[in-house]
Amino acid sequence: ATAPADFTAGVINGFNSDIDVHALMMECFTPDQEMADETDALIQALKDKKFDEVKDIVMKFEPKAIADTSKCMTDPKYADIKAAYENQAALVEKVKNDPDWQLHGIKSIRKSIPEIKESAKGAISKWNSGDYYGAGQEIGNIDAIVFSYWESNSAFLQ
Repeated sequence: ATAPADFTAGVINGFNSDIDVHALMMECFTPDQEMADETDALIQALKDKKFDEVKDIVMKFEPKAIADTSKCMTDPKYADIKAAYENQAALVEKVKNDPDWQLHGIKSIRKSIPEIKESAKGAISKWNSGDYYGAGQEIGNIDAIVFSYWESNSAFLQ
């Protein structure tokens, strides 16, 4: 039930290797077996290359993840987690407000397809071996690639 906390901390670190909130995330993230099962489904969909399903799962469990991290977002002790979440949310808003988001995203993805494939394989392998933090790091690496255009054109996470 703590796999989602490990995974989430790994995603943050994979997205920005300067941010390590693993120990803090393990303190403040509410253990959640349902979320762990959903993360299993996410990894399986990634393995099966069902990318629409990956998106659906992420959209489905985002509200649950927010609930499970409520202590992380409200207690000043966990300010680094809140800042990482807010920076990611700001990047998502930049994407939503970019009329050329598909073009920019495709350019970032196309030039990094081998790295994305390796990270996806790594995430599946690490998750299946019980290295949930490492699996999250691999997914965070993919996120960093996907968002690279918007991150390089912002002051976030510098």
